[in-house]
Amino acid sequence: MTNDDKEAYAFGRTVRDALESKARTVRLCLILAVLGTSMTIPLFILLIALRAVVGGN
Repeated sequence: MTNDDKEAYAFGRTVRDALESKARTVRLCLILAVLGTSMTIPLFILLIALRAVVGGN
């Protein structure tokens, strides 16, 4: 392997790692968005219920 080959290989590996970590980040964001949505709805219902109870007293 010449020096240029090593640099090209290192660059390709860096690009591949960056793309993989970006895909992982996107997946994590999607999971968090789904979990966030599934958490927000019950919290919203709970908030409405609490306001109804507090407003009723």
